[in-house]
Amino acid sequence: MPRKKKAVAKKPRKQYTTEQKIEAATIYAMHGTQQAVMKTLKIPQQTISDWMRQEWWHDFQGKYRDELREKHIARYDQLADAAIEKSLEKIDEASAKDAVTIAAIATDKSRLLQNMPTQIRGDSDSIRQLAETFRKLSEKQLHRERAIIEGEIVEGEVSDQQ
Repeated sequence: MPRKKKAVAKKPRKQYTTEQKIEAATIYAMHGTQQAVMKTLKIPQQTISDWMRQEWWHDFQGKYRDELREKHIARYDQLADAAIEKSLEKIDEASAKDAVTIAAIATDKSRLLQNMPTQIRGDSDSIRQLAETFRKLSEKQLHRERAIIEGEIVEGEVSDQQ
């Protein structure tokens, strides 16, 4: 006679508040590991893994990264402003070499902020290779067009109409 399985009492799943979930997502965003969340909040790894597969988790991570990026941009702008002010105060004391370096860097940064190139490449070899690639592609396309115009396509093959 088959043995009856004993009913195992399941432990009720712990319910987490929205605040706890956001705190877990924040800790993960700051440290980048599930272990940091587990250690700090005493939340099981499986629960964190489940949350990580949910849309709200990915939305939160994206917003957190965007906010952090904006904060860093603002701080780097402050740093750049302070450094520029200091450089302008001391430029008269700079050697010719330092002044040229400062001018070159300032020019590059200014051009970057204006979405302008910061270098000119005179690598004509790469331009020639690119031109050759375009020529070959163009020839292949012309051959295909001629084949379609001059013949008919039958199961991927070109045959002359006569």
